[in-house]
Amino acid sequence: MSVKKVARIFLLLIILSGPQVLGEESQEFEVALKPYIETCINCSAVVIKAEKEVEAAETAYLRARKQGWAAMDIESLAIAYQTARLYAQEMRGQEMIRAVQRYFALSRAEQELTTAKKKLEIAEQKLKIKELRLASGLQSTNEVLTEKNLLLAVEEKKLEAEDEYDQARQELFRAIKLEPKSQVFLRIYQSLNKEPRTYDLPASLHQLRTTSSKFYSAQSTYTLMKRKREALQDPELTTEGERKKVAEELRSAEQNLVQAERATADLAEELVNDHQSLVRKLQLERRNIELARRQLTLAKIQLVNGEILASDLEQSAVDYQEALERLAQTEGSIYLQELRIAAACGEELWPLLQYLTVAGDH
Repeated sequence: MSVKKVARIFLLLIILSGPQVLGEESQEFEVALKPYIETCINCSAVVIKAEKEVEAAETAYLRARKQGWAAMDIESLAIAYQTARLYAQEMRGQEMIRAVQRYFALSRAEQELTTAKKKLEIAEQKLKIKELRLASGLQSTNEVLTEKNLLLAVEEKKLEAEDEYDQARQELFRAIKLEPKSQVFLRIYQSLNKEPRTYDLPASLHQLRTTSSKFYSAQSTYTLMKRKREALQDPELTTEGERKKVAEELRSAEQNLVQAERATADLAEELVNDHQSLVRKLQLERRNIELARRQLTLAKIQLVNGEILASDLEQSAVDYQEALERLAQTEGSIYLQELRIAAACGEELWPLLQYLTVAGDH
């Protein structure tokens, strides 16, 4: 199936999901996560190339068996075939993670834009109040100028949030080969109903070694080269050139295996350490949520007692909302990290989507 055809099918999926008309010139659609991920995988040039390499490797392997090639040559092609399969699996997993990441990015950008607009409203309201107090002789000119400068900073933040939202939307469409300026908009709702996993580094390293295409290729090739060298030791059956060549191939295979072992160990350590760091951040964000909630409760009491203005209460409410957003972002980062670990360990990723609730998925 061609990339353009897949993109057109996805667009039909969007339309069939039920548009909500916002106006004569624009419509807003809800898109399910699973069809989006599947379309991203089908449209990915990297995945398409990897799957073609699997087909080519399989064809070469089967041809060699059919034609009765030497056993070790057939085994070498079998290693190449299995390596290609593992690599294609890795590419599909990475593309799936990138798709979820784009979904999260758009959801986060939308939330931040909504908050930026609310903060701008509050800043405008505060400036208006201070200008009225200045006119009544209750506020100094310097205080009004300070408030104007704060308003300018908030306006700049809103513009940045608009740019980030537009960029996130364009990237989401670009992945499925649709024009970034498409008049299709996405409304995403995200919630995670899970606690972070715990990981054991040695166990994760062992699992990585069984699923990494690079490690498999290096280890299998080294084992094959050792057997080949042993088979070529008899000077009556082999030439000196053959023995030298296999010795060089064995040294090269050994070096590749050492490098693959080091790279695999480094990857396992990085994945687990980054996850642990995010879990610590999650604990901090949860404490910040509690502090923001207490501050909001206090602001409500202060408003009733006439100690603060309504705009101050609104500011506390926005601060609390921002704390919730930061918590959601950290939860999303942990979820993505767990997807990365699962993909690296060869785990099936689709079941992990049960923890993610997105509008349009049922």
